[in-house]
Amino acid sequence: MKWVIAPHSRAEIHSFTGLNLSGLRTVAEIFPAGGLQGQEIDGSTMRSAVVGGLPGTRVVFCTTISDDWLERPWRAFVIEDKRGFRAKGGMTGVRVPDLDLVNEPSDRRTDPDFEQSFDFAESLEAGKGWTFGNPGKIQGNVRCIRIDRVPDPE
Repeated sequence: MKWVIAPHSRAEIHSFTGLNLSGLRTVAEIFPAGGLQGQEIDGSTMRSAVVGGLPGTRVVFCTTISDDWLERPWRAFVIEDKRGFRAKGGMTGVRVPDLDLVNEPSDRRTDPDFEQSFDFAESLEAGKGWTFGNPGKIQGNVRCIRIDRVPDPE
């Protein structure tokens, strides 16, 4: 797994090998002082996730490590203060019970009657809402995780 982490980032990623936050869980933590702690995430088995961070944190799951990653399937998650859930430690997070489908950021399970893909975005700057990207096969295909902050609106 390749990591691209902006300076002073704080995030936590719980990766699951099964859908609906089931199966083997792997936890990776990113701290502002620098450094990645916890277990190495295996993107080839990742099917669902929980992503936590400070409001304004953006985490992107990419299916390639090359510079043309925007042309391949990818999905971004933006931590918002008013959406998602608050973890026991106080961190805000979003649950993603299926990496290929959209759900509400606090959902623990997907609803097979309402399955749909997340919104398409040409770039990170063009993305709107708490999740967006370039739809495609992301489950079991995560090769790079990017973490940064959403720029403040002008």
